[in-house]
Amino acid sequence: KYVFEVMTAILSGQGNRLFQELRDKKGLAYYVGTSTILGLETGSYLFYIGTTPDKITEAKAGFWTEIERLKTDPVTPAELERAKKSLIGQKEIRLQTNSEQAFSAGLDEIYGLGYDNLDKYAAAIEKVSADDILRIARDNFQRQNSVTVLVEPPKE
Repeated sequence: KYVFEVMTAILSGQGNRLFQELRDKKGLAYYVGTSTILGLETGSYLFYIGTTPDKITEAKAGFWTEIERLKTDPVTPAELERAKKSLIGQKEIRLQTNSEQAFSAGLDEIYGLGYDNLDKYAAAIEKVSADDILRIARDNFQRQNSVTVLVEPPKE
């Protein structure tokens, strides 16, 4: 869970890896990012991009280039540190309300992490290493285990 969260923070958002590579450098995206969907048994990790119909093939190839890079090249210490600080700060801001504390504690209990996981979050995020990201990416991001969903505007 924590490795995927750090990976998402490294890959998504303005100025982060996918944004820089696929949007800024290659001009393939209006928006681009990743997202984690937790599940009680199996979850999902999503890569998404908003592009034009003429750039779909190049955008998909660009994703796989970045996925392969994630599996072979360790993330930089700067990327890792920025992601961790961002996640911990965002969590602290969200937990300022009683309702968010209750919601987070409830979900953590359902996922088997314990209702008191809120107090352990920062330490768990801090433990994530570049090697963890390499390992998780290698173990989980295989073409044969992926599904591509393409949503196009209606043809006239």
